[in-house]
Amino acid sequence: VRQEDEMLTRFKAKDFSRMTYLINKPPRWNEQVGAYVLNFNGRVTMASVKNFQLVTPEEPDRIVLQFGRVGK
Repeated sequence: VRQEDEMLTRFKAKDFSRMTYLINKPPRWNEQVGAYVLNFNGRVTMASVKNFQLVTPEEPDRIVLQFGRVGK
């Protein structure tokens, strides 16, 4: 593998071709609960600081991957 093809080299050069660049979706403040929340559309049943959603910067409302706690 050539150095210019390595993922870290391409990332530092902001060359995201052949990569999917994802960021954490920032939570929004909810006045009713007095906390920051993410909308999991009923899929997550337990609040946790470990819950997260990943989105692309170009489409912040399109969730690519989500992880959240579910009760037993």
